[in-house]
Order: sequence, then C-alpha cells, then structure tokens
Amino acid sequence: MKTIISSADLEEMTIISTYPENFASEEVTTDTRYIPEYRGISGQVKKTLLNGAMIVQRQISIDHLLVIELEHDFPFLKMQFELKGYSLFSSVLAGVPAVEIPSGTHRLFFLPEVKGRLSYPQSRSTLEINLSIDFLNRIFSNDLSILNNFGTAVNGMKPALLSEIGMPILPEMKKCIQEIINCPYTGILKKIYLENKVSELLMMQLFQRDNFTQLKTETKISQREMEKLFYVKELIEKNMKHPYTIIQLAELAGMNDCKLKRSFKQVFGHTLFGYLTDLRLSKAKLLLSGSEHNISDVSYMIGYKHSQHFTTAFKKRFGILPKDLKY
Repeated sequence: MKTIISSADLEEMTIISTYPENFASEEVTTDTRYIPEYRGISGQVKKTLLNGAMIVQRQISIDHLLVIELEHDFPFLKMQFELKGYSLFSSVLAGVPAVEIPSGTHRLFFLPEVKGRLSYPQSRSTLEINLSIDFLNRIFSNDLSILNNFGTAVNGMKPALLSEIGMPILPEMKKCIQEIINCPYTGILKKIYLENKVSELLMMQLFQRDNFTQLKTETKISQREMEKLFYVKELIEKNMKHPYTIIQLAELAGMNDCKLKRSFKQVFGHTLFGYLTDLRLSKAKLLLSGSEHNISDVSYMIGYKHSQHFTTAFKKRFGILPKDLKY
C-alpha cells in the first residue's frame, strides 16, 4: 500500500510512504520522525503499526496555511481526533464528500479512493487511527450491518462519513487517547492493550453518533448553533486560567445565556463550569506527573486562587490527593 504527498512548501518534492498490505504486522512496531524547522513547518510524527491498524500521533507547528496534495492507492478507513487545529480534505473525485474536522472534534470516515487536497491553516495536535477493513470485520465478527448505513457503505466500497459534522471529543475519549499515547507495555501486552483501546475509542464514536443524532432530532440544534457551541468550548480551553463568565461567553457566541448553558450540557455532557473544572484538573494531573512544578505552582497555573480549594477538587475528581500523585 502506498501514500503519495506533495506540496509547494516542499519545493516540488514528492514523498512516498509504503505500508504492508492491510497494515499487517506480527509485532507492534513504532517509527518516530522529527520534522526540523523548514519554511515555518516543524514537528513530530509517531506511527505505531498494529495487526490491521496504524496509530499516528502528530504534533505539527505551522505558521501559515499548509496545503498538501494527497493520494492513496488503497481504501482509506480512518478515525481522526483533531485535539488542536483544523483539517479539511477536498477530493478531486466525483461523489466523494469533503471531510472537515475542526479543533476539538473527531470523525470516522471511509473513502474507497483518495485523491485530493488537505488544508491545514494552523498548528495541529492529532491522534489518527487508520484501520483496515479486515480489522473492522474482526471487531464485528464479519457483520458490519451493526454499523447501519456506514457498514453498508464500507461493504459496498462507497464513500461514507459516520456523522454529518465533526462530533466533540468527550472527556472519556481524551482519557482513552492519553492511555494510547502513554501505553505502559511492550511486546505482546502492548499489542493487546492498544488493540483494545482502539476498539474502545471506536465504540465511543459509534455510541456518540447514535446519541448525537438523537440529540439533534430532539433538541433541533442547528449546525450554526453547533458551531457556536464549539466556539465557546474553544474559548474555555484557551482561557482556562482566567475564564470568561457565562454572560461573557454568551455575548461572544451571540447566544442567550440560558440557551448556551442548556445546549452546552446536552452536546458536551458537562455544564460550562464542570467542563472548565475537568480541563483544569486534567491539566494539573499532567503537570504533577512531572518533577518541575510543586503543588502550589500547579494550583496557580490552572487558575485556582487557593491551593486548598484545588486540593479538595483534585481529591473529589481523582480519589487521591495531589501530593500522593506528586510523590
């Protein structure tokens, strides 16, 4: 299997990547490539090959719009979690839908043929999982009918998107993604662990799609309102230390504050304050896992004025005190 990419930023250079058929591999293999700074682009790409799937972690810094010409010579089945950034694929083939993935959202999609253009307007942090159809069939015991229209499309080699728009990356998804990134095992245990986590993420996507579709039907949340909710979510994430008030968020999004509170809870599964708290504590846990910050510093860095309030919230969220994790 072969992937061909080119870009004006690469000065007419063409990069060809090859993979074993159906991503087949008896062992888990990992390849990490560092991208030295070149024309405003730098970063790291880490690829882990399982038996029938490939996990790709990207950390890419971009200071301008990056456009890539892309072609695959194999059917493309992909789970993509755009943790930070924005991705848009536009096909040159007739009947193939565009795949847009805003920051903080994810998609599951299938394209039997891939030839088109990828656009990245900003720096990105992603987890991408390329699946073979064999891998999908293994999970569902060769019965893709459970996936409804999506499964029918895959069986018929027709393009398909699991959802009309990118769905929000939920906290439980972020937890699973971090467990994949920080896999503690090697050898056969690593293979079993990662395959199970990939399957778990896939189940979360399918379950959320069903709930998301029902939610849109029941609440009649328009795509424009969804975009406003994602904008509010991004504002919360970018202003964690000095957060906006609910009234300010509503004004910035152009929404009624009661509508904002109700719709945010329906779509993201958290109240506005609950989402902020979860972000802060997850960030604190990550910072405390290192050795360069003490508890008081971390408490201040995530926006708590009093460390005792932080300690109480941390204990309630994770069941341990910050000092237990630190030491």
